[in-house]
Amino acid sequence: LLSGDTEASARFDITLYGTPGYSRFDPIISQLVRRAMGVILLIDVTRPDTLPRARDLLIATRGSALPLIVVGTKSDLPHEMTEADIRRELGIRQAVGVQFISCLDKTGVRAIVSSLIEHITLFSYDEGEEPPTPGAFGNGA
Repeated sequence: LLSGDTEASARFDITLYGTPGYSRFDPIISQLVRRAMGVILLIDVTRPDTLPRARDLLIATRGSALPLIVVGTKSDLPHEMTEADIRRELGIRQAVGVQFISCLDKTGVRAIVSSLIEHITLFSYDEGEEPPTPGAFGNGA
């Protein structure tokens, strides 16, 4: 998929699974993340009203237990949502990457996936431990 982009990405075959954010898909989220190695949470920056749902999805994926990148999409359109807004509403710590992309720019999408691969290769997976409880995304949120 990303062969040649980075040294790390050349060693990965990637399968991306997603839900369009609708609650009717919530029952399958736990199945999708059971064997996942990372999470990319997409947020439409033109729709701040979707941040509570994004937080629900983050909790459902137990994203704090896996490498996580939060991506603000449609950044080429007029919007007021900032990185600080996203961090505050989702309760995520500074170490979690928050990036903005235009869906019209395919290099931005490739950069996001490459960044997740880099996080995955540096992450310490311990199958013997239970992941942190939902809501433990840093700074007590």
